Amino acid sequence: PSRWRINRRSRWMPTVPSAEDEYLAKSEADSLDVLTERQRFVVKLRFGLRDGVCYSQREVAALMGVRQSTVWQHEKAAKKRLNDTIKTHGQRP
Repeated sequence: PSRWRINRRSRWMPTVPSAEDEYLAKSEADSLDVLTERQRFVVKLRFGLRDGVCYSQREVAALMGVRQSTVWQHEKAAKKRLNDTIKTHGQRP
């Protein structure tokens, strides 16, 4: 989880990580283990799991050196794989 959170005035404020934050970070990492390295990279950037900033598909594509459609394909495959894993196990892995 991010060490920064947004307050009511839309400013990023530092927070102290709690035990719940640490648990969620471990749970998040375990959930993403079912993805390929590229899918995991795309998901972390697109949904702000790496540094708290959500990147657009265009920005992720520029970082990876691929086309925007490739980022979309990785994102779509990652969502499908995560959904399939949840359906198979009845919960998060």
